Amino acid sequence: MAWIPPRRLPYIRAESDEGPVHVPGRRPQQAPPHLVALLRLADGRRSPRELARILGTSLDEVTSRLTELVGRRWVSWRLEVPSGACPDRELRAVLERVGDAELRRGVLEPLEVLERGRERVEAAGRDAEALCEALAALEEDFTRITDTASQRAKGSRTAPNRSLVYSDTRRSATARIGGTVLDAMAPLDPLMTSAAWLMGRLGARVEQRAVEVYEKLSAASGEERVNLADFWFASMPILHGGAVTDAQEVLAEFQRRWARIIPLPEGEARVRASHSAVASQVAEAFPPVPVAWSAARYLSPDVLIAARDTGAIGRGDFELVLGELHLASNTMGASLFVSQHPEPAELLRLTGRDHPGPRLLPLLPKEHKARLSTRVRNVLVRPEDYYVALMELTADPHRDRTVLSADAHVVRRDGRPVVVLPGGAEFPVTDVFGHVLTTLAMDMFQLFPDADHVPRVMVDKLVVSRESW
Repeated sequence: MAWIPPRRLPYIRAESDEGPVHVPGRRPQQAPPHLVALLRLADGRRSPRELARILGTSLDEVTSRLTELVGRRWVSWRLEVPSGACPDRELRAVLERVGDAELRRGVLEPLEVLERGRERVEAAGRDAEALCEALAALEEDFTRITDTASQRAKGSRTAPNRSLVYSDTRRSATARIGGTVLDAMAPLDPLMTSAAWLMGRLGARVEQRAVEVYEKLSAASGEERVNLADFWFASMPILHGGAVTDAQEVLAEFQRRWARIIPLPEGEARVRASHSAVASQVAEAFPPVPVAWSAARYLSPDVLIAARDTGAIGRGDFELVLGELHLASNTMGASLFVSQHPEPAELLRLTGRDHPGPRLLPLLPKEHKARLSTRVRNVLVRPEDYYVALMELTADPHRDRTVLSADAHVVRRDGRPVVVLPGGAEFPVTDVFGHVLTTLAMDMFQLFPDADHVPRVMVDKLVVSRESW
């Protein structure tokens, strides 16, 4: 443990060595100055040996104090691997920081066994027998080294990624889309205009609830600045209650407006409309609204082409079908796509066009049983972007521009709540809620409410709503 850097939990703060220590939702707590001084130095970068040197005390004394801080739940002191698509590389980076050469060799040896096992799996290629042998050997080594099962059974509380290794492939075929198909996608434009309105209205309503939280905390403290950690914890009822209600109500209004644009006659199996007629009505029904959070500028449609063959497509004999329209999510940013893209740097360059300045991104858990895993995590993150750790610190503590929530504040600018980071950078408070808002909005796009029967709706060549019962 002498080489494992302890870190202060993201929502814990003390403004001086004299205390008090602030924990959201509790009264300030006093602690001995020598304990608070260590708490403030525990940044996830400094080892206990280095902390002992800075504090001018012994390693044993620092170890004792850290044990007490862990017991108070103010500090995490354990081997933590940052989240990433290649956790073995992240673990190696952590272990290579161990200052004792002999100890470092000892902890790297088991990892090297697993690395060689992975290389053997990769080398097996299409040789089924060799592949099975390599997989079995890797799993055996993993279980022996970690005393942990090499596979996790799928269950209600288990996220994806249930085995040690997986194989990614890219199809060798290349599809080229010409102007005929692109022109037929024109009806996507009014759909996306209305989707932007949907996200804007949702974000505005959640922001208003955030204003109420800010005003309550500001009034209680008598300060204009509200600590972000306190604000985040006080916002939990919004994110898991009020925001859900807001999403339902905004969607209902969205569908009422679409019902006026494209009425659905009772008993009809097919309904058609023209792009020109729909576009003019959408422009009136869904006026422009500000982008509510940084991810809300993304819309990711899944479009299918229905045709007999490629020749029919060239003749214009085809239909397009909108499978889904994902809101507030750039699906191309998922780890599984970026890792296989021929030019990931190009994706990052395009991200810079979407976001000319830095972004504030909430740090997410490593996985979640619903939909979050390493494979789908957004990895189009640039060095200039900020991470904010709200509950968990899953990034590398050595990464610059990673901020703890307890070190940031919320203030009002022109009536709107903004987050102020330690260096002075400011972002809309809705960016802190970004992942929650995206989770709410991602699958919201539905033009018409569920019913016993909903007809197939086409705008020119595009099926915008499939027939359902």
